[in-house]
Amino acid sequence: FRSQLGQREARAAASQAWDGFALDAALGDQRTDNYRANSDFKQVNFGAGAQWRFSEGRAGVRVESLRQDGRLPGALSQAQYDANPRQT
Repeated sequence: FRSQLGQREARAAASQAWDGFALDAALGDQRTDNYRANSDFKQVNFGAGAQWRFSEGRAGVRVESLRQDGRLPGALSQAQYDANPRQT
């Protein structure tokens, strides 16, 4: 979806199982432009797993990754704010 401040979010996931074996994966992306210049935020995450089933139990492996990038625009004087409250 997209809002007034440029917020966007997307998610996807998939899984599949076979006889004694299963895979799954998920991906997410979140971004926003925020109100002021130079105040954007980005986040991407990924997860995947595999699992094996045996007569004695089960074993699996999982990988997770998350990356974030956020920026802060800094303070403004009253005169700067009055001229343009969205400036950096």
